[in-house]
Order: sequence, then structure tokens, then C-alpha cells
Amino acid sequence: MRTSLVLSSVAVLLVAGGVFMASDGGATMPAPQESNIAILNCAKPVAGLTEYVTHTCPVGGEVFEVLTFTAVKPQIITMDLRPVSEFMFPAPLAVCPSNGFVIDKSEYSDEELEARKKVLSDPTYQEVLSRGLPTHTIALEYLSRLPLEISDEVEFDVPYMALQAAWEAEACGSELYSEVARTAAFILDAEVRSSETPIEQRFAYAPAVPDLARKAGLFEASIYLIENTCNCIVVPAVEVLLNKVRKAAEARNTSDIIVSPDDPELAPFLKKQ
Repeated sequence: MRTSLVLSSVAVLLVAGGVFMASDGGATMPAPQESNIAILNCAKPVAGLTEYVTHTCPVGGEVFEVLTFTAVKPQIITMDLRPVSEFMFPAPLAVCPSNGFVIDKSEYSDEELEARKKVLSDPTYQEVLSRGLPTHTIALEYLSRLPLEISDEVEFDVPYMALQAAWEAEACGSELYSEVARTAAFILDAEVRSSETPIEQRFAYAPAVPDLARKAGLFEASIYLIENTCNCIVVPAVEVLLNKVRKAAEARNTSDIIVSPDDPELAPFLKKQ
């Protein structure tokens, strides 16, 4: 699946009358004389849960390490689907520190490599790299600039990447969290409303959408989204979760809501493992 996502011009979300709208506003930036790369990556190793993997950048040959999560993901999550663990999810993606190349596969054809080199020289991508955005946002920006015939072959889950970008910004305490969370809410909302999305995924994303808006401080938008969730996916479990988000939004609370089988309201729907 391919979603066009250019934070510098397209994915700035506004709330007007309680409705999310996309706003196109960026001007093309001039090509910088030197790369000014500031990628958000604050992942810290946790013994027994993580390990470093060595990568070699396909362009430039730079060797660098990326922290990966190697254990079983916890059952307990937050309302925006982030696993609750000693390790702060998500693990970062492999983005070459010196040029912003996103390693999305083990081998590249000459055609694929040339297309990716063009992205690296794109002035708008260079501007994105300078903003201190999460690795998952960088990857979305990168992939959105690839030719359609190439990007359609990339096996990244765009909505889930947008969601993980919000987790990443939050874990790092980034001042851009609100922007990244709004973007994730916008993308996931489209998934929830699409009849082509698998129903299990729609159930999972339905409470996460207003929760991301709530955590971004958009309380009225969060409530609006809850009230306009498609009845086709408001099963009892989803209704309980949406009510929890509503209560938090009405209280103007931006703290995490934990989704656990130990919660009496959720126990009938969640099995302990």
C-alpha cells in the first residue's frame, strides 16, 4: 500500500468545525549546499530484549548499527497500540546517518538504486531530513518520493509506520509529537473508514484514531471522531475503548490509557496469555 505523505507541504492537519482537513502549503526548498541531517532516534538498549544489527548503506558504503527488538511483544498495550515494555517502542528503522537512505530491503536492482539516489538529492527530502523527525516518518517521506512502480513493491505497512512514528516521537519527547500524531490519526482514520481494510485492523485502529488526536491535545476533534465512528465497527469491545478515550478527552487528559486484561471493563474481551 502506498500513501503520499509529505509533511513539509501536505500532511499538516487542521481542525475546523471538528473535522480533520489536509492543508497543502509548502514551497519548494532550494537545494542545500551541505546535508543538514537531524534524524530523531533515542532508542536505548535493554538487556535480554534488544540487540544491535549492523548495516552497510547501499549509497556511500557507510557502516552503522541499528537497535532492534528481539523478544516477544508484550500483551499489554496503550490505546494507541504501543506495547508497554521496559523497552520504549518502536525500534528505529535503518536510516543511513550521513545521507538519509532508508534501507527497506537486503538487495537492490540498478533501477531501484538509481530511483533511491534521486530521492536523496531531492531538496524537499533534504529539508525533511533537517527537521529532527522520527525514523518512521523519514521512511514514509522517503518512500512517498519513489516512482509508483517501485514504491508499490515495498513491503512497508504505511498506516502502521505512521502510527509507529507517533510512538517514536513520544518516546523521544519530541516537540514535533503533536504534528506526527495528527498525521498518524489522519492516515489511520482513512484506513478505518475504508471497506477495503481488513475488519480486524479496522477494529484495532478505530479507538487509536481519536486517542492520537486526544494525545495531540485535539480534544474536541477526538470527541468528534468518536461520535462519527462507523457503526459497522462499533462492536461492544470497541465501544468500551471509545468510551475510555471520550472520558479522557472530556477531562482534557493527554496521558496514556492502558489496555490490559486486568481492567475489569476489558476483561470480558481480552484473554490473558
